[in-house]
Amino acid sequence: GRVEVAEVARASGKDKPCGETRMRSTTLQYLARLYREAYSVRGRIPFQPATARIVACGEEPMAAVVIYNKDLTTTKLSQFCHSHAVCVEIGAPGGSWYIMNQYFQYSDEIEEHTMHLIRVANELGNRRVVYTLDANAKSPLWFSGEMDDKGEHLEGLIGELQLHVANKPRNPYTFENRAGAKSNIDVTLLSPRMVLNLKGWKVGQGLTTSDHNVIYF
Repeated sequence: GRVEVAEVARASGKDKPCGETRMRSTTLQYLARLYREAYSVRGRIPFQPATARIVACGEEPMAAVVIYNKDLTTTKLSQFCHSHAVCVEIGAPGGSWYIMNQYFQYSDEIEEHTMHLIRVANELGNRRVVYTLDANAKSPLWFSGEMDDKGEHLEGLIGELQLHVANKPRNPYTFENRAGAKSNIDVTLLSPRMVLNLKGWKVGQGLTTSDHNVIYF
């Protein structure tokens, strides 16, 4: 069975994550959603179905993984989780794999977040891993059209860790705000063993009220 995954970032202001997406989860065989810049109440991601399993860390989590299908087993890897990153093992009919969902806060130095990425990549080794990043970084490697300092740093790290970029060209921008700014600053990375397993990477335009478009695969 295929696992369908969607990446959702919170809209500006106080929009609620479940209200900002119009995707119909009932159309998917399995569904996990990955929230970044998460809207939380007392450490919880609100407005989720009672049956959803929510994985997040800290009193004000900025990243979360939400599993909707009961046939997927979920194991939180607490040693890799903090307010800006969540790592889980997903057990599915085709075998287990891992998601590391991480938010590189724009105001932070990128090294504060890439140090964590390095640690997770090194410790998970050759397992099947998807790294979903709101990297706030630009590089032609993920079709930003330009390079900034943060993108240059991340691009070098991707090579060192032997990760693969899943982003595809000829998609809507991953980031589009109301002022007209557009770019690709969200990056999906794959471990070598995951490259042949991830299919159908796309950006869905206009599916949310967020300034980040939904990425799904």
